[in-house]
Amino acid sequence: HGYPAYYWKGPFLAFLQIAPEQGLDAIIRLVNYATQRWLEDVGVRLTEEQRAKYGLEFEFAAKTVCWLGDANVFGWHRYLPNDGDAVEVALMALEKWLYDEVKAGRSIAQWVQQIYDRAESLAFAGVLVAVGMKYPGLFTKELQPLLGNLHLYECQTSWAVNESQEAWTIALSGQPQTVIQWAVEWHRMPHRRAFLRDNAPIL
Repeated sequence: HGYPAYYWKGPFLAFLQIAPEQGLDAIIRLVNYATQRWLEDVGVRLTEEQRAKYGLEFEFAAKTVCWLGDANVFGWHRYLPNDGDAVEVALMALEKWLYDEVKAGRSIAQWVQQIYDRAESLAFAGVLVAVGMKYPGLFTKELQPLLGNLHLYECQTSWAVNESQEAWTIALSGQPQTVIQWAVEWHRMPHRRAFLRDNAPIL
């Protein structure tokens, strides 16, 4: 019953709440694995020199890291086709958990650093940018390294523009009223339609 994907499905949100370090590690490994399978579908076996052609580079603590993926991978927390529900749910749960941590006044610096240290997928940039769009001050602190790649703005803009189509409503047919209400609240959060390219210069 993974479709449609929502953050409350599966074990991921509870795992993060009960044992955050282990829960986050499990999500990182799952998404990294899925991204490697995505790359195989592209039909490419990469050398280290070629990796940058199939991802975006960021500098974390003076270390250059390439997160693999394209604009679609960037948006896996919003939609992942072809029976990718488990990965989509995991990323949505991570997004929800980070929102809750910030809302509760708890620092997410440790968790962002864990992602920087272990992630290999551009899908994590999608989640972290979403968190930054909801709480823009994070882009002046923990999330600032993400602002250094021009192509990230293009990925975010593309998804923000597509939000107006509300394709997610298709999956709500036949769902209980409570699920519909939660889904609408989740998908229609105002920051989803804002543009990072507008926020970053102000910050």
